Amino acid sequence: MANTWNDWLHAYEIAYRAPTPPLQLPCPNCGARTLSLLFREKTSDGIGHVFFWCGSCAFGIHLSRVEVPDGAAFIPYDTPADEQPPPPSYTLVHPDSADDGEDVESEVF
Repeated sequence: MANTWNDWLHAYEIAYRAPTPPLQLPCPNCGARTLSLLFREKTSDGIGHVFFWCGSCAFGIHLSRVEVPDGAAFIPYDTPADEQPPPPSYTLVHPDSADDGEDVESEVF
């Protein structure tokens, strides 16, 4: 399997069209069917950012300025910070990793 930005973006585009769990897509990194989407809405008009990760290998991507699709799990923009679930912790794949698959770093959101 590959672990590049383009592979993850392609999987995200498919998941975005059918965001209701369980997602039945293989992970671009390990092939497990344990991908998750979590949108965090930042504005009242449904724009926010998304965490997209694999629960098995803990790799994924993070995108901002995305529209929350119908049926997706999301944290509403007006949810108090102390009531929000902690974001997932995973190894973030970056756009410039598309060439060699080596440019990843761990981040906790």
